[in-house]
Parts: sequence; C-alpha cells; structure tokens
Amino acid sequence: MKCCTLCLSAFAVSAAVVTGVSVAVASHEAPIQSVLFADVISGSWEGFAVGDQLPEDLPLWVTLEMDEEGDVVGTFGTPDGDAPFAGFFDDEEKILTGMVTPPDASWELELSLDGDTLEGEATETNSGMVVTVTLTRSDE
Repeated sequence: MKCCTLCLSAFAVSAAVVTGVSVAVASHEAPIQSVLFADVISGSWEGFAVGDQLPEDLPLWVTLEMDEEGDVVGTFGTPDGDAPFAGFFDDEEKILTGMVTPPDASWELELSLDGDTLEGEATETNSGMVVTVTLTRSDE
C-alpha cells in the first residue's frame, strides 16, 4: 500500500509540475504573439495622387487600422470627401493592397511600404485610369 501511495504522490507532484509548466507556457503565449505582431500600417497618412489624367495633384488624407491577421480598413479623404478602404497588408513583402470605394468609382491600390512612406499605383476599375499614390506617415 505504501508503494501505491508513494507512486500516487509522485504522480500528483509530477502532474502539478507539468500543469505549472503548461500554465507558464500558456501565460507567455500572448506576450510573445504580440511581440511578433508589428503594426506598421495603422495610423494617419498624408500625401498625393498624381497622374496625367488628373487636372492637378490630388491631396489625400488617410487613416488606416490593421488587425493581427493583416486585414486593413480605413478612410481615404480628398477635397471632394471621404471614401472607405478595405484591404490587406503583406508583412513579408511590405505591400498594402485593397480597394477604395467612393460612391461613383472603385480604385484598386497596391502600395509598397518603405520606412514611413507608402508608394505605388491606384487603378480606377471602370476606366483603367492609373495614378501614382505617395503617402507619408503623419501621426508621429
């Protein structure tokens, strides 16, 4: 009987140690995950859209919000009003893709991140008009 009691006690201590280790590991998962998630997109951006078919450089004011999966939502503002944005940021390639959808058009964007600058092209999906978009982080 003493052997069984001793074996059960050793088992209980082992289970407690194993449980303690797994609790410690579980409690460290969230901080490690948040350290790996670097949100370099969320915030305020300002810049211009430039193109031969535009009468002049078009000022842009942009706010973006990215979740941990890389999905991005926000607003692109121009002197004519605001339009919603929905897209995705590829952290490995440092490329933001998505759609700006004002009431009368849709613009497909592909912008590359280099430091505090997003730059690339926007294509109006109906006409095929292409403009160059350059945005600089403005909230720092």
